[in-house]
Amino acid sequence: KKTMTQELKFADGHKDSVLCLACSVDGVVASGGEGGELCLWSIEKPGLLHHVTGPQDADVTSVCFSVKQPHVLCAAVGESVLLYDSRTMSSAVHEFKFNSEEVNEVSLNEKENFLSACDDSGLNELMKAYGGTADAA
Repeated sequence: KKTMTQELKFADGHKDSVLCLACSVDGVVASGGEGGELCLWSIEKPGLLHHVTGPQDADVTSVCFSVKQPHVLCAAVGESVLLYDSRTMSSAVHEFKFNSEEVNEVSLNEKENFLSACDDSGLNELMKAYGGTADAA
């Protein structure tokens, strides 16, 4: 069985180290990095779509896309989880701040009715997601 791969290179978005990546079902790649940098890239036409810089003292340590709503992007930034509309990226549409330490990972479950965020203290915060938003569980 033959498989074909195509190598794509995404450059010139981050000034410092890239810490995480996620691919959406509609062909967008999100990359998070040190210094609060968050970049969105197109797979179809390789190139930078958006570059957002958050707080300089907070790294973007984890990103994930919704499968049901591919434009919904979750990003762990410092002690917060930010939700973005990846079509515009002008600013976060919602911020969750339940963790007391830097969030290491953010994840949606398969049904996308729960969003979880774990931090340096060992806490795993679980939020119920309703129609693209999440509430503390």
